Amino acid sequence: MNYLKTSKIYLIVALFLFIGGIKNAFAQTDCLPVDISNSCTSIERFTLASTHPDFPSCRLIYSYDLRFCSGRLQIANVTVTISQVQDPECSLTFSIFDNFFAGSVLELERFLGDFWSSALGQIADNFWAETLSSGSNAAFTCRNGIETFTVGFYRGSCISFCVGMRPNGSVEINQVSCGQTCCQELRNYCLDSQTGEEVVTIVVEQQNEGDCFPRDLPACKEGSLFQSPCFELCETN
Repeated sequence: MNYLKTSKIYLIVALFLFIGGIKNAFAQTDCLPVDISNSCTSIERFTLASTHPDFPSCRLIYSYDLRFCSGRLQIANVTVTISQVQDPECSLTFSIFDNFFAGSVLELERFLGDFWSSALGQIADNFWAETLSSGSNAAFTCRNGIETFTVGFYRGSCISFCVGMRPNGSVEINQVSCGQTCCQELRNYCLDSQTGEEVVTIVVEQQNEGDCFPRDLPACKEGSLFQSPCFELCETN
């Protein structure tokens, strides 16, 4: 990165800090399946204070909609908020602006996709850890390849990230769908019957067929300042 690009990024970050203090949020499209059999619980909003695998020194707040359907957790509308008070080693805010303003489109797609995937993994891992702490480990032993604990995430499969300013001055990055397709990501957990080690499998499926080739970018909500191109976030590899 050259000096001019670096200076431009710092000026943008400084502007947001001056306006209202950095407090970034990531959110996503709601794609929860229709509860045809009326077997799901009501949707409730929850929060989790945690970190991020790629940014362990950053203090984050995860917010999400949650319901239980046939014993499985279904999660949508995830938001990741970067707390205003951070450790000096936390580089997430700079990384966001660096990738939006100084990187290539491919670098931006990789950054946002990897960040989002790891964020979902952090939420799922927390549920799994809480389940194991209940002391019922024997109930979650892998049997014949059947996973015994599942956390499902539902989101748009073709999306654009929008960056905007909230009324309270915080910076928000959320997703708008570039089409009608949705994505289901199932994270399945169990314990190996021989070693007792954790076994995790991830299954990603597009819920309704369609391509990610929109002619025009979807409109971001009011207050958005800039947005990314449309990216496919339902790839299985």
